[in-house]
Order: sequence, then structure tokens, then C-alpha cells
Amino acid sequence: MSWLLILLGCSTLAQGASIPDKDSAAELSLNPQITRLGSPGPFRPPLTSNYKVEINWHDGERLNPWAVYYVANHMMYVLSLHDWSDPISQEARMAQDNQGRAGIVITNDSPNRTLKTEYAVRALYEVIHRMATQQPGFFGAKLSILVSQRPIATILMYNPRFASMGEDKASNDTTASLLSNSTAFTNDLRALAAPINLTSISGEIIEPEDPRFRITYTYDDINVPVQDIAFAFFDGLAQSAQLDHTAPCSYIDGVSASSNFVMHLGGGGDSGTTLWAWQAKRALFLLFYELYAEKRVFKGVDFAVLWNGKTIANGFMLKMSPVGEINGTNASISTA
Repeated sequence: MSWLLILLGCSTLAQGASIPDKDSAAELSLNPQITRLGSPGPFRPPLTSNYKVEINWHDGERLNPWAVYYVANHMMYVLSLHDWSDPISQEARMAQDNQGRAGIVITNDSPNRTLKTEYAVRALYEVIHRMATQQPGFFGAKLSILVSQRPIATILMYNPRFASMGEDKASNDTTASLLSNSTAFTNDLRALAAPINLTSISGEIIEPEDPRFRITYTYDDINVPVQDIAFAFFDGLAQSAQLDHTAPCSYIDGVSASSNFVMHLGGGGDSGTTLWAWQAKRALFLLFYELYAEKRVFKGVDFAVLWNGKTIANGFMLKMSPVGEINGTNASISTA
């Protein structure tokens, strides 16, 4: 189909490239609430020009790529629940995948300097983008967030097995120090009432805490590389973090690091309905974890988000270029 190739010339869908409609993808516009600056992030101009991130890679500490995306998407969702300029009051916050293969710890290093949501989102996006697109790839890392050349926070990407076994002394010491002051939070994944057979192409996700919030979906027949799906949702959640939680949201686009896959949420709601930012954020979270992390069916999807029985948004996950063969296995990272 011709629309699959329309955006192949866009390296990151930067500077005004978004997809308001699946069948008219040439009608590109930009969500006025969000500024996409391209690599290394789809962000509004920074609150301060004195912000900086320094990354120290632990080259001997390999991380499972799927586990990294699993915890990074979770952490980005949690950060998105704070307003962009809000302080993160916790001394530390930790996420770890359910098989103990990757973890993230964010700590406030200086009580006199506020760690804002923006700084944590930008830093997390930068390290995941670099892992996805550059060397050294998926390895442990320690990020120092500086404002006016003074450290205010640390983000640690680590392998819990290394931390426990002591295979990397420097990484082990750093991990132990940060974990001793961290507050862990568990995965926000709950079993659905009726598990969906993997052979089913359609289904419904019901928000466990509020059944008024539902998502209906239908898979297409096109397999998509795991990393493209995972990064597109990560990108979309990073964009959503810029929106105040209670603000209306016109739409959100997430793009894979390869630019071969796009996730679009927004538009097509019933008359008189509004998509709020908190609903968009929750929809992205549920779609990624229920359709992909849990079911591991890595295909494109068409979906609708409903509130109180009314459609408040439509969306899709769409492969933009023919990476691999239809119905072939082309995911290049393992989810095992």
C-alpha cells in the first residue's frame, strides 16, 4: 500500500511530522501542545539552558534489551503522571522487570536542588535512545544530571544479577548505594478477567481499577520488530509527559528509533467527547503492557479508546517500511 512509504524520507519524523489519519498520512501536522525536536528527544525547549547529562557506561554489564524497554516504558509512564515542571519529591524511585534482568533507579542527589520531571524524562530518553541507536548498546550506565554544572540527580541503569553477584565492582557498589535509599514500586500489570487466546485477532482491554475505561483492538497481519514497537511507545510516553495530567490532548505520535514504526493515538472520538492527557497516558501504558509485554504478539494494531461507552480516541500501530516479510519472524531482540 502506498501510504507505507510516505514517510521513509523522515529520519525521526521530526519538525512537524505526525500522522493524524492512517489512510491520509500525507496530511502531516504537529500537535501544538508538543514540540518534537528530533534526536535526542521529542521535547519542548528546556526550562533552563544549564541542564546537562553525563553518561558513564559500564561496558562489562550487559542488559537484556527487552528488559530495558520493559522497565524504561514503566518508568516513563510513572514520570508522565507528574506535571512537566513539578519536582520529584521522592528521595529515590526504582523499577525492575519481573524477571530481574534490568532495573532503573532515579535518585535526588542534592536536597537543595529540585529534580524536576523534565530533567528525569530528558535524561532517561537520552540514555535509551543512545542504547537503541549507538554504541555501546544495551549495557549498564550511570547518568549524572547537572544544572549549572552541579549534580542534582543520578539515574542508574543496571543488571540486578550483576549487582547481586558482584561481577562488576564499580557497578555493584553504585547499585548497592542507590538501592539502599530507594523506594521500589511494582509493575502496574494486572491479570485480565479472561485471558485472550493468542490466535484471536481482536479483543478488549478493561482498566482493572475503572471498567468505564476500555480499549478495543484488532491486530493486523504484519509482524513488527520488537524494538520498533517498544521504542515507539517509549517515545509516545515521553511526549505525553510534557502534557499536564488534566489537560485535553489532541493526539500523540510515538516513533521507533529506526523510524520504521509509528504509534498514533487521537482523533475520531464521538461527538462531544474529549481525550484528556491522563487517559492518553493510561491508554499507551495499557496497550504496551497488555498487548505486547504480556501477549507478545508483535504486530500492528488498530484500536479505539472508550470512556463510559463512548469512543474518545482512535489509533493505530503501523509499520512504515517493509522490514522483513509479512507473517515472517523479524524481531531482532529476544523477549525470552
